[in-house]
Amino acid sequence: MNEIIEEINKRIEFYKNSHPSNDYEKGCDKGAVAALEGLKEKLSSLGWHTGTPTEEKRYLVYYGKPGRYHEIIMLTWNPHYNVWDDFDGDDYYCDPEMVSHWMELPEIPQEG
Repeated sequence: MNEIIEEINKRIEFYKNSHPSNDYEKGCDKGAVAALEGLKEKLSSLGWHTGTPTEEKRYLVYYGKPGRYHEIIMLTWNPHYNVWDDFDGDDYYCDPEMVSHWMELPEIPQEG
């Protein structure tokens, strides 16, 4: 996610520092900046985090490498050993280098 935000910031700076030759191009640049700022805000509000959590519980994680194998799965953070555990409570198949982002799971809906 950080790479995406960095790329958005680069494109925002490009449009802010461009020198349009007419009012139409100025309007397009302003529109592009506004759209990119909105996208950045929306992505930032999704709740993805980097690093490691502190609580032992299940999380939704981005597991893999961009451009190669990747998926979004649920893993449990084990703060006692600083590892990610799979559904069996085993860290053998969970390479910690493959988890780049994590987020808390939403609350379970209550009947009512």
